[in-house]
Amino acid sequence: MELLENRFLRNKDLIKQELLDEITVIGLGGIGSTVVTLLSIMGFDTIIGWDDDRLEDHNLSSTTYPHGMLGAPKTEASAHQAKHYSGDQTYFDAQNSRWTDSCPLENKVITCLDSMDTRMEVYEKWRNIEDRKFLIDLRMDALSCEMITTTKECDKYDEYWVSDAEIEPAPCTMKHTIFSSSIIGGLGVNQVFNCVGNKPYYSYIWIGLLPLNLKKGNLVKPVKNGV
Repeated sequence: MELLENRFLRNKDLIKQELLDEITVIGLGGIGSTVVTLLSIMGFDTIIGWDDDRLEDHNLSSTTYPHGMLGAPKTEASAHQAKHYSGDQTYFDAQNSRWTDSCPLENKVITCLDSMDTRMEVYEKWRNIEDRKFLIDLRMDALSCEMITTTKECDKYDEYWVSDAEIEPAPCTMKHTIFSSSIIGGLGVNQVFNCVGNKPYYSYIWIGLLPLNLKKGNLVKPVKNGV
């Protein structure tokens, strides 16, 4: 593995690269494509990605995947992103299947799923991990996005979850925009930075884009002497 001597020079006083060891991303569509790209640039050693879909033409308007990956599994498209943006710095561990509660789960997780019920399954499994670090749940529609961050010390996940049955479905032509997925994907990776670097953050953030509106809650302060 070739490492460029000055690759992370601009970040060296912001975050220790050794903290960026392994992270799981569940869902590799619009949000997930942005998240994987940014985590790779950030310098994570390993990204474990879960998705069982293929990249279709209607996905191209809401993901960061290149046109040349059309028809490929989204895990393959994500592996391409990781390789393209990190060289050999990041290993992308492709799990080309739908995540279920029988699947393994690591202690640092980002969920970018369509299903709220599956999000709850991920949360329930994650909260039983003894050395759990964080679960960052990223949600979006065409003109708004939402982020819920859960740690062992601050767990308010239940307050912000509703079942799939309670959500009124939107028309398929009004579900996603590239700017919404990119905004929440960027905020999610910023939250990774906050969590691994023991920085202050809000565990709940909602952003409306028409017009711009921001709601936030649950300020989490740094843990003394680290996590």
